[in-house]
Parts: sequence; C-alpha cells; structure tokens
Amino acid sequence: MKNQNLRSIEEVLNIETGEYIDANIFFGLPIDEVNLFRSELDRSIQNKREKLFICPFCREKIRIRGKKSSLDKKRRNILHFAHLRDSPECHIKTNNGLTKEEVDIHKYYLVKESLLHKDLKKKIAECLELNKSINKGVSSIDIERVTKSEISKEWKRPDVQAQYFNKKIAIELQLSTTWISVITKRQEFYRNEETFIFWLFHKFDENDKTRWQTYNDIIFTNHQNAFIFDLETYELSKLHNDLIFKCYFKEYYIEASKLRVKWSNKIINLSDLTFNTDLHKIYYHDANTQKIKLNQEIEELEKSKAIKIAELSDAIQLLENQLIEFRKIELDITVRRIKHEDKLNHLNSIVGSLSNYTKRVIDHFVYNSNYNPFSEFTNIYNDIKLVFSDNCLEYFKSLDNSKNKLKKTLEELNLINSFEKIEISNKVYQSIDNKSDWKFIIDNFDQISILHKKSRSDLYAELEFKKFFNKFELEPYKCSKNFLFLVTISENIII
Repeated sequence: MKNQNLRSIEEVLNIETGEYIDANIFFGLPIDEVNLFRSELDRSIQNKREKLFICPFCREKIRIRGKKSSLDKKRRNILHFAHLRDSPECHIKTNNGLTKEEVDIHKYYLVKESLLHKDLKKKIAECLELNKSINKGVSSIDIERVTKSEISKEWKRPDVQAQYFNKKIAIELQLSTTWISVITKRQEFYRNEETFIFWLFHKFDENDKTRWQTYNDIIFTNHQNAFIFDLETYELSKLHNDLIFKCYFKEYYIEASKLRVKWSNKIINLSDLTFNTDLHKIYYHDANTQKIKLNQEIEELEKSKAIKIAELSDAIQLLENQLIEFRKIELDITVRRIKHEDKLNHLNSIVGSLSNYTKRVIDHFVYNSNYNPFSEFTNIYNDIKLVFSDNCLEYFKSLDNSKNKLKKTLEELNLINSFEKIEISNKVYQSIDNKSDWKFIIDNFDQISILHKKSRSDLYAELEFKKFFNKFELEPYKCSKNFLFLVTISENIII
C-alpha cells in the first residue's frame, strides 16, 4: 500500500467523458494501455489535440511520469499523475485547507465542463425546443441559468431548465461520481423551490453490485427509476419532435410464492411521467408501491396457504377416522364370512352323517335278514320303507336348500367385499360396475344411487345423487360410462 500513498494526485478528470479516473486503478492497467494514454496526454500538452486528463482542482493539463518497475525498491519513481512544470498553484500542491464539502462541490461543477456533458446538454435543449415548436407542453428552456433561493439565499445552476405545462423542471446530467451529500443538497434545494429535479444518465449498468454508488443514490431515492439520454434516444427525439429517453425501472413480481425483481426498460417521453408534488420528483414506474403491494399479496397467500393446510389436515384426520371405521366393517365382514364358512362345514358334516345313517336304515329295511320280525308283512315293510325314504329325501332336500343358501350368503359377502370403496362428501360408499354387476343393480334398484363422475369431488356431491323408484328407470344408464353406481350395503340387498 506504500506505493499508493506516494501518489499526490489520487484522481484526475477525463474531460472528454466527464469520468473521474482513480490513479491506483488506472496504473493497475497493463503497461501497453497506460502508455497509449501517456502518448495522447503528451499530444495534448503539445496542443496537437484537445485536453484529455485534467486536474480536478486547477483544471490544468496532466501528464504521466515515472515507470512501472518492480526493481525499484524505494518506489520513488512509480507511475503517477503530475502537473506540468510551469503550471499555476493548485490545492493539491499547496494543501490550502479546503473542506470535504467544498472539494465535492468543486468536483461536481468541474464534471460539467467535460465535452460529453456539454454535448448532451446542448442536445437535450434542442429536443425540448422540438417539443415547444409543436406545443407539446414545453414553454421555456434555459441552459445553465442560475436559480437563487429567496429564503436560504443559496443558488444552483442546473444543466437545463424548462417549464412543462405548469411545472418547473431542472434537468441535471449525471455522468460521473457525485457524492451523496451533493445529491441530497440539490434535491432539497429544488424541492424547496417547488421545482421537479430530473436526473439524466448517458449509460446504465443493470448490475446493482457493479453500478456506481452515485447512480444508486439517485435511482433508489426516485422510485427505482433511471432515465437515460444517449445517441439512440437523441435520434428518436428528432424523429418524433420531442424529448425522448429510455427509462430503466425495477419490476417486482411473484414467483413460487417469493418476491422476485428484474430490471425492465421502456422508451418514453415527458407525457409518460408522473410528477410527485410532495417530493418534487419525477418517475415512470412506482416500483416502491409495487413492492409493498406484492409483499402484501405474499402475506395473504401465506395466510391462505396456512388455512388450506389446516383444512387439509382436518380432512386427512377425517379420512383416517373413516379408514378406521372401514377397517372395522371389513373385519366384521371377514368374521361373518368365517362364521358362515364354519356353519357350512358343520352342516356338511351333519348332512354327511345323516346321509350315512339314513342309507344304513334304508339298507336295513331293504336287505333285512330272516331275523326281522316283520318280514312276513311285505306290504307294511314296503309302505314304511316308502314313507321313510320319502321323508329322508325331503330332509335331504331341505338340507341341500340350506346349504345352497349358505353358499349364496358366502357369495354375497365375497361380492360385497369386491366392490370398490370410494369416499364422497366425507362418507364411504361402494361403487358397482354397471357392466359386470348389472343384475345386482337391477335387483337392488331401490338401494342404488348414481352420480356423474365429474361431480365426485364436489363439496356437496350428495345433493346430486339420483334415486330410482323402479328398475325400468335404470335401463337408460345400463351402458353409460359417465356415472358412478353407488350403494351403502344393508340387510335389504338382494344378491
């Protein structure tokens, strides 16, 4: 850092561009680039070209002296900016004790002498004259006219002043770094004078991190708007007979429930601007208000999201409770099926035993030996055999009917268990396939309800259920694919 402190001239002004050149940054450039400027500065000293770099205080020409060598351990001859040998006295030479505020103001007005600044100022006034010539609102134009305050006795000299309808506008070109204290004082001055300050830049960097802080000091205190006047907008201004400029503005939007921001831009003119009469500032897009509104929207979205999550949590709890009830019903059906299977197996065992016993009894009557005391009464034996056999057959038939009924009950339970369970309006129903189980639907028409599949997820879907008073009403829906056939299983169902 010692070598940096040895440079007495810490910065110079590029009179062509109006930009301040930091000595430490400049001499960090490659030596070939530095030498190109050194050559141009020497041409300027010999009056073979216009001024290029000047001292910010005495406004005299500057030259580059020293050399870029790592062998010079004393660092007394490093590259640096220097006044010419016969130049007049300067603040840097004499250290005459100017305050920081005085130095900043001095630098601010010095920038106004750059060729670029003068050229842009002239072109802006020219474009305002075009507006005035066709009566678009501009009525008077002044370049660098001094404005004095009757109250504070301060004075300012804006680059361009204009009367736009009933509003006074002070246009200030910002081409280089200006200190926040200078910006604040100028803004306060114009507000007190009820004049709208209109800052114009000649270029813009959309990167908030690399853009000059001076630009940020102006942009972010003006609804995040930056107004650019350059060669493109100058040509457009001549084409449209008006002062045309480009506005860069922060545009906020919501993405994935988060606030996002991007730089947008638009070509506009004076009629597109909003004039803030409280602060006497001019803007095109109110990014600050947009940001506040979108943040409020995000808060409302978060609240709504929390409510929906709570509702969903309640719905999940309700479904879990219904699932528990359904599992209880399913378990009950399983137990009933097992019981019926046990009964059927027991009945089969009894029927088998009776069948064997009856066969033995019949065989005894048919094939009895001589020891039978009734063997002589053949007709009686035959009648008894006939009567007993008929009774046995009736009993077997009754047992077979009971067995068939039990089988049918098991089939019913299996069919019921095969139906799809669906939940509608927080209630569990069983859905029947009208193609494969149409007989079941017809036989139980008074237990059947139908619902259009599109209405399944409606909150009040039960209100759209259609009931039937006879099986013939069901016929039009036999082959339909658009309806759900629903039933709540009860003892009245016929399989």
